[in-house]
Amino acid sequence: MGNATKTSTIIIGSTIALFLGVGTLWQPPQETPVACNDTTINAANNKTGNTINVPDEYKEPIKKAAQTAGLPESTVAAQIQAESQFDRMAGSPAGAQGPAQFLPSTFAKYSNGDIHNIEDSMEAYGKYMADLKKIVKPFAGDDPNKLIRLTLAAYNAGPGNVSQYKDVPPFPETKNYVEKITSGAQMKFTGGCKQVSGAKAWNGDLGKGEWTNPLPGGQFTSGFGRRNVPGLPAWAQMHAGVDLATGSGYGPQGTVIAPTDLKITGIYGKDGCVLGTMTAEPHFRMAFCHMDDYQVKAGDEIKKGTEMGRESNHAGSVGALVISHLHFEIHKPGDDYTDSNFNPYDGTAIDPEPILKEKGALGGR
Repeated sequence: MGNATKTSTIIIGSTIALFLGVGTLWQPPQETPVACNDTTINAANNKTGNTINVPDEYKEPIKKAAQTAGLPESTVAAQIQAESQFDRMAGSPAGAQGPAQFLPSTFAKYSNGDIHNIEDSMEAYGKYMADLKKIVKPFAGDDPNKLIRLTLAAYNAGPGNVSQYKDVPPFPETKNYVEKITSGAQMKFTGGCKQVSGAKAWNGDLGKGEWTNPLPGGQFTSGFGRRNVPGLPAWAQMHAGVDLATGSGYGPQGTVIAPTDLKITGIYGKDGCVLGTMTAEPHFRMAFCHMDDYQVKAGDEIKKGTEMGRESNHAGSVGALVISHLHFEIHKPGDDYTDSNFNPYDGTAIDPEPILKEKGALGGR
């Protein structure tokens, strides 16, 4: 089970940077939206089920398995796609078989049926995932997102490894497997690209309207959470945001714009950060870092799409030469950040990736 391979979708567009002064709206080239496919968007008001892009013969078995396992249907759909591409006759060199890629010995513990039969396999899958959830629950505490991620990790790497590390094991295959499924559940199988448990950064209302990509033409290069980057100090290995980049050079590069309406609250010069707070609910605080020049200042109130500066490699805190990129953070509502109180590690940072996706500002990866 779980021979997942990391896949990436790179979003690249040509960028023409015209700096016309404070408050200028950057005019992006005409691009087809890529954050969600048309089927996903059109299914936002679908009343026939909670999943989309699922073969008809799988819809009811997935729904039942999700209920048994206590998982979102979209997560189950993404996992079965990762395991077998919805091919009931799928197999692996390790001997895994059927839609859920069970080893026959494991399948026999949960079913007397046919491992290649969709209904039998999904019924066994639901029971097995429910058992895995019980095993890993002590390590998730009261965090439902972590519980789903640990359950997926247990399916891929075994519950013993999750118990040993009390977290998603640090195996590249397992980490990629969990990421692929939680991201795929949102991007491919949920109407309107809504966040799903396991990849949900914010449980509240995200407010009205779509956002725009803060770095048009930028590609996703690094996600939120712990990482292992040679040359960075230990404290910086806990990544409090996401990174986007338009290229691989040094110095000023792409145009950084406001993803939504903002009040600029400060400039943190040491790391080239523009700090701002959403003017509308839920009043997230944001940081746009590693810029070398700024087209805005504290006190400005700017609209979505307003040019704020240029992506660069100004990163004084880490004491290392980094390739130019935009480091983007979202923090829970609170006191406005200024140059004197900004602290990425104050415990309020949340993962921007699922929020950007739901708001139509970031495609898959």
